[in-house]
This record gives sequence, structure tokens and C-alpha cells, in this order.
Amino acid sequence: MLIDGGSGRSGTAWPGHGPVASALDLRLDVVGRGRWRVVDVRRSERGALVVVGSVARTEAGYELTLAAAPERRWWCTDLSGALDTVVRASWNRR
Repeated sequence: MLIDGGSGRSGTAWPGHGPVASALDLRLDVVGRGRWRVVDVRRSERGALVVVGSVARTEAGYELTLAAAPERRWWCTDLSGALDTVVRASWNRR
């Protein structure tokens, strides 16, 4: 389940890049206890990571923030829902 806590703007975009094809294009890297960064593995090259967002574990589930829309928040019940949200958001801004 996803709860969108953002403003009226739908989705996000990574300027100059196409949408994320699937959750298989994404990787979660642990950055702390109950915190992950979401990396697009298609565009990470030569040791440089392309971070498209972050996920934090909360009492209610998982809070997702996308780098292209840091003012918005999404809440998901699980990590797979957070990754699916990144995919949908990238397609919404095509």
C-alpha cells in the first residue's frame, strides 16, 4: 500500500534520463539502521553511484523520498512497495 504525501505534482523525473524500467534496475544500499539509499544500477558507472532516493523505516512502515522531488514523501508498507513507487514515479514524468 502506498500513501502519497506530496503536493499536486505527480511523479518525478531524473533530468536527462529515461524512466526506470523495473525494480530490477534499482538497488537498496544500507546507510544506517533502518535507512537505505535507492541506487539506479543502470546509470552507476566507474564507481559513481546514481542515487535516486532514500528510504527510512518508520513506525508506520517505510518513508520514501526521491532525489528529483525532495519536498514530497511517500509512505509504503514494505520495501518492495517503495521500489515499485520509484518505478511508477519515473514513468509518470515522461
